[in-house]
Amino acid sequence: MRARASFSFRAGVALGGSALVVAIAFMACRPAPVVVTNADEALLVRPQNSASATSSASAKPPPLLVPEQTARELPPFSCPPDRTVELLGSTFCIVLEPRNWHDAEAHCQDIGAHLALMKNSSLPNALRQAMVSPTEVERFWIGLAEPREGRWIWSNGAPMKFAAFRKGEPNNAGRGEDCGEWVVEDGGWNDGDCFRPLHFLCEAPTSPPGSRAKPMACPGKRFTIGKTDYCLQGPATWEVAQKTCFRDGGELAMIDTEAENASLFEHLGAKFVVANVWIGLSDEADEGQFRWISGDPLESSAWRTGEPNNVGNEDCVEWVASDGRWNDLPCSISRPSLCEKPAPVVAQ
Repeated sequence: MRARASFSFRAGVALGGSALVVAIAFMACRPAPVVVTNADEALLVRPQNSASATSSASAKPPPLLVPEQTARELPPFSCPPDRTVELLGSTFCIVLEPRNWHDAEAHCQDIGAHLALMKNSSLPNALRQAMVSPTEVERFWIGLAEPREGRWIWSNGAPMKFAAFRKGEPNNAGRGEDCGEWVVEDGGWNDGDCFRPLHFLCEAPTSPPGSRAKPMACPGKRFTIGKTDYCLQGPATWEVAQKTCFRDGGELAMIDTEAENASLFEHLGAKFVVANVWIGLSDEADEGQFRWISGDPLESSAWRTGEPNNVGNEDCVEWVASDGRWNDLPCSISRPSLCEKPAPVVAQ
């Protein structure tokens, strides 16, 4: 079905991440490419002539990441205000002129951005919520590609840290579905024919490096440790707590080291009387594999003795106020939550 355009947007909340420069070319009659995974290599979209594009379309070749000597210098970001959404540190432009995946990335670069890299596991649904119903646009290209069969990566060469494919996807229906679509209905991903025209999402950093960051909105209790702002929010389920953090410009806390965990325990105990709080850790997507909401795997942990034990389908994690350790709980239980965001800084 051809998607039709009808949009309204909510005011943006802040979402992190910036896209790197990309290069995609479609090449027929060649073996599957070696995937470029070195993020320091400059990548650039190569133009196609109409003859090669027609030949490639019939052969359904995979997208190919092509290293270039010089990255394209992007112009200043430009997007109509009524098509702009800000989420956790990135600005998204909703482009309603359908293009194939390759041309969509080229257009994103023309406006100072790249196809969206959804590298935070909460971003797909957060974007869907930011686009207020009703909307008749069903699918958008994002910067997800399969240059080698069965190996999905982001178009800058970075591997996926998490997957948000819809049930039964990717299925490579009809063969040659090597590019990623974002489906508005449920926020999930689908594999699609790279040559099919679709609307698309471009992404650019909200603020240039070194600029002043906006403080996180915090109706609760705020405190700062080092370079991170924290906010204690009221009771909610884990999912609602996560959405509330995004709305206020932060995210559920991700505690990367034992030292950070100990520092939190020291500060919270000294400043506030707190109950147990949700943090941004769960194994809801893959039982037994706990990941932070950024998609990063758990490398340093502070579990209580005997935890996690998954008693009664416990997929989400609380930080225990009495000892600063962690416990798994059902995500549907109501708990206060701990949000975080990098503290505002001023360029020197």
